[in-house]
Amino acid sequence: MSQYENLSPYDFESLCRDVFTAKDGKHFETFTVGRDGGIDLRYIGNGSKANPDVIVQCKHYEKSGFSALKSKMLAEKEKALTLGAKKYILATTVALTPEQKSLLVTELDPLISSESDIFGQDEIDALLRDYPAVVKSHFRLWLNSTAVLERVLHNDVFAQTEVYIEELEQTARTFVDNSGVGDVQDMLEQHHVCIISGPAGVGKTTLANMMLIHYMGQGFQPVVVSENFSEAQRVYSKDNKQIFLYDDFLGRTTGLEKLGKNEDDRIANFIRNISRAPSKRFLMTTRQYILEYATDLYEPLERPHVKQAEYFFKMRAYTKSNKAHILYNHLYFSKLSKKHKEQIIESRLYPTMVESENFTPRAVESAIAFAIQNAVEPKEIAQFLVASIEDPSELWRGQLTNQITHPQRVILAFLALENGSIPKEELECFYLSAEDSLQEQQSFDSAMRGLEGSAIELKELRGVDSVTFTNPGVEDAVIDHVLPMRNVLATLIGPTGYERLIVLWNHANDAPSSYKPIRQSRQWSVTQMANRPEKTSRAALQIVVDSLLGSYVAQVVSGIEASWAGAGSNAEQFQNLLTMARYAQPVVNTDVDFSNLASTLINDWSAGKGRKNHASEFLALLLEENDLLTRADRRRLLDAAVTFIAEGPNTSTDDFYAMFSLANDFELQSFEGFEVGVEPLSLETVRSLAEKAAIDEWEGVPDRHNIHQLREEVDGWRDLLEDLGVDEPDAYMWASDLVTDAEDEAAGYEEDISRDDLSSDADEDADIHAMFSSLADD
Repeated sequence: MSQYENLSPYDFESLCRDVFTAKDGKHFETFTVGRDGGIDLRYIGNGSKANPDVIVQCKHYEKSGFSALKSKMLAEKEKALTLGAKKYILATTVALTPEQKSLLVTELDPLISSESDIFGQDEIDALLRDYPAVVKSHFRLWLNSTAVLERVLHNDVFAQTEVYIEELEQTARTFVDNSGVGDVQDMLEQHHVCIISGPAGVGKTTLANMMLIHYMGQGFQPVVVSENFSEAQRVYSKDNKQIFLYDDFLGRTTGLEKLGKNEDDRIANFIRNISRAPSKRFLMTTRQYILEYATDLYEPLERPHVKQAEYFFKMRAYTKSNKAHILYNHLYFSKLSKKHKEQIIESRLYPTMVESENFTPRAVESAIAFAIQNAVEPKEIAQFLVASIEDPSELWRGQLTNQITHPQRVILAFLALENGSIPKEELECFYLSAEDSLQEQQSFDSAMRGLEGSAIELKELRGVDSVTFTNPGVEDAVIDHVLPMRNVLATLIGPTGYERLIVLWNHANDAPSSYKPIRQSRQWSVTQMANRPEKTSRAALQIVVDSLLGSYVAQVVSGIEASWAGAGSNAEQFQNLLTMARYAQPVVNTDVDFSNLASTLINDWSAGKGRKNHASEFLALLLEENDLLTRADRRRLLDAAVTFIAEGPNTSTDDFYAMFSLANDFELQSFEGFEVGVEPLSLETVRSLAEKAAIDEWEGVPDRHNIHQLREEVDGWRDLLEDLGVDEPDAYMWASDLVTDAEDEAAGYEEDISRDDLSSDADEDADIHAMFSSLADD
């Protein structure tokens, strides 16, 4: 495999610009194909735009070969002569013999006057060896030799399949950097650990894979954790260079289904050990709101050595040109035909795709994959991609609801509840034992054959044949359109436990605002559903989940259900249970005894365990609910919650909001009729303590690593003081300015002094059109 195979024509041109700038010490301007009369690179020097000193034409014709290169150059010869350059250079990925170079000079005379002005693949290779800094800045060259791939293929702790290698190659081809590569690499070099968080679909896993490729090239042994954290601990080797990757380490919903007993402690301790080991690197990825939820729930994930490793990867940091480059790369390296690509160029609709509010790398990947699988005609491809990127889930609605069988829907729903991957043998066992007699309706092999290649695929994961979704967009669509089907869930659930219910509930409410206790996530009335049709599918799933709650609550409070333990803080568990009981009230009568659960929670608070914000939320529930708990249990719980919130250290905005709420309750005499064991807490006391804590926090901002990630935290303290009625201290503006500067720098908004001036919107649009003009090039 050539190191240029992962480059598009646009990428090769950028590489040539950097390598010739490094070689000659001259600033070469870039003019993508078609933008400026056939010029790719230009150096004006002592000349002028009409008569530049040097023009470089970049031809990425490695696949097409010498004949196609020669034909193209002869076709452009006369046009190139009109550019009036003092020197004309040809750079190409075609490996040229001396005879071929001589022939080009002869046939292109007087355009090219010397063989030294022709840089074939061998000459470009030599330049890259002379200027390694250029290679470092062009990450697509990191996956540049069979040596790196063989390091994967022959590694007994890694995914030993050609499928994974192909995925790495695809990663290198389509990824576009928005400063993330440099930032994450800096964190790994400084701390040896990085937790990449961000919204779904922005490319967290892709960024992690790029870093994996880079460190593999540096001789690090890759270890990919797929099931649980013990895999990393088992293969840890003190004497070897290793890089560990744990993708979606907290799971894919706020159920936190991946964190087993004490796993939060093990992760925190492993991070501390890695941070002290020069020969180790550790990468993790997760959705941002799930990380927030987890750190709120698990104290070990709040420890300083864990917090300093967090990196927030956001779509906002991508410019319009970055997004266009992402779309271009996905299209260029896709299996769409040349005719499809020509139609996309002709349509000039790619800016519309890029400007969609729903644009993400995942949306692009899903749209292209679906177009190929469903043989979309070339004349329809551009409009199809526009609509698909705007609403990726809708791609699959018709196929999932009308074109597949009930057993196939059950398979997809089961896969979604298993986070998108399950051993084939385990899936077959479920299928054959399902109470719905799936095997009698359609054989397992037949159902699988109908889904393979479109919705699912088979992979060998750690030596086990496993079933996965073809891409994350399919999984999203299954959650939207299949899980809400009552007959599907009836087949799946059977006797259900807390964790499965929470997974379902979180799929129904999966959004950045829904990581609070489930009581606060129940927002969709019939009227809201009518006004917000895009929410209907998740609301329908929620209704189905409600029907499962009654029997579960009865099992828990009667001591039958034991899966409750280890599924979050006791305060949140108890609150969720009361909420479930409220929705399932026709099944759960008022005589149910919650005393044992109440005692467990009271013991936690008495020992200083838990979070004040959880206690405050539970307290609000106690003040509202009158019929699910006995008066004695409510009295005991109220007293314990008030004491826990009012006393002890306060280290976060959540702590102060809990105290603020408690002080309001005292002021409003909300506890009338109930004796509590502490003196009333005044709002003035809360204001004074919060202002001091906020100023201390802001003064520590310059000492914090990755300052650009502190926006939410800094503004959170400001919002707290505002809610408390405290004037904004000068310390806030100082801290806010520091964070703003760091955000702008990370997003690439600082002015580049090497440019004459910033491009206008019109220039950017022209560059995008010019970029796409090479989309159909071989």
